[in-house]
Amino acid sequence: MKKQCFFRSILPALAALVLFCGCATPEIPADITLDELETRMSKAMDPAGSYRRASSYFQRQNIVEESFWGPKHQLVEVKFQRPDKHKLSYYRENKIVSEILGIGNQAWIINHTEGIITEITGDDLEKAKIMFALARPDTDFDKLFARVDLTMTTLDDDREYYKLHCQPALPDSNPIIIYVDKKESLPKRLIVTVKTPDGPKRTESIIEKYQQFDQVMLPVLTKVVEDDREYITRTVGYLLNAHFSQQEFQIPQFDPVLMEMKRQQKRRR
Repeated sequence: MKKQCFFRSILPALAALVLFCGCATPEIPADITLDELETRMSKAMDPAGSYRRASSYFQRQNIVEESFWGPKHQLVEVKFQRPDKHKLSYYRENKIVSEILGIGNQAWIINHTEGIITEITGDDLEKAKIMFALARPDTDFDKLFARVDLTMTTLDDDREYYKLHCQPALPDSNPIIIYVDKKESLPKRLIVTVKTPDGPKRTESIIEKYQQFDQVMLPVLTKVVEDDREYITRTVGYLLNAHFSQQEFQIPQFDPVLMEMKRQQKRRR
């Protein structure tokens, strides 16, 4: 599996993980600073400081894509352990298909179907690190991005939003746009545009509902639109201070004989 294809397949899940378009009115200067907004967002998403004190978390999501042949269901599990271990696991029909594993400044794509492990390097690695960082309520935007411009606007729901125009340090990279509800201080929309061999791909995530898990406010219902494809993501489980085995964040060892047998069975179908 090529890295570009894998990132395109996991982008809806990554975008939906972020704790955060319609027509908008002209933008005006924000009435608060970025630091003040980050403080308000932290209080809104983590009012009791439970996440800030936690050592790890586990999250489970159901992703449904409507298609001509009927809905397609996927299960996604996210595991995080401080300071810098991440794992995103994809399941189909209760069988693990692929994962992205990040430890510090390294990351790998793990294809369980083919038994192939590919290290993520260069710009792809930096993109993965940004998306994982955005999934944490305590992310410092100033440190994560080369530049953040903060303005205010009104979207098609007639609500006022702070708009964060976040420019990554990657050369020729597109900005990430985040809309934060001014009244609730909760992120409500995220727009990500990535370059692929087939041209730019725009993904917009709209948070439709928040719910409190372990005293942390999380999006439980998110609509993700990627060109002409639409996904509905539901958070069905979340646990702070989850206990993981020592093997959880280790690169798996695939049995070459077993994987060859699986490939031969697949070719005979």
